[in-house]
Amino acid sequence: MALVDGQPRTMGLLELLQVYVDHRIDVVRRRTAFRLSKRRDRLHLVEGLLIAIVDIDEVIQIIRAAEDGPTAKQRLMTVFDLSEAQAEHILELRLRQLTRYSTLELEKEKQRLEEEIAHLAAILDSEEVLRTTVADELDSIADKYGDERRTELVETEDAEPVPALTCGQG
Repeated sequence: MALVDGQPRTMGLLELLQVYVDHRIDVVRRRTAFRLSKRRDRLHLVEGLLIAIVDIDEVIQIIRAAEDGPTAKQRLMTVFDLSEAQAEHILELRLRQLTRYSTLELEKEKQRLEEEIAHLAAILDSEEVLRTTVADELDSIADKYGDERRTELVETEDAEPVPALTCGQG
């Protein structure tokens, strides 16, 4: 007995395993899509920081000359061709945070994010890669939590053959 799509169902072992594998595939797909979205958002902000750090003196001058936050954000967007999210992120940083970032560190982070995005996109783009990822995770779970069989299987000459299970039998 198990809940499948919110409904209780009685299933055989094969059907139960198929439902579990389908669930794992769905979980990995949704988790990967979420992570991909987060990495893309961060990459977008890092690209904005890279633009700002190159002309940090001009960024500071624009922020100081602005009458208020929205004006500074609009000027940053216009002068440096930044998105609203990038300009907002730059304005929210303290000056010491902005000067602390080195171009080299940001370039490394950008490269790492691009590699992660490519990997996550590959999982979502290919059913085969998605299934391989699920299989690897299940292997990892088996290695971590699995244990040796506790009963010993022995074959006897007078044992009757067990009929094969098919989907739908329980």
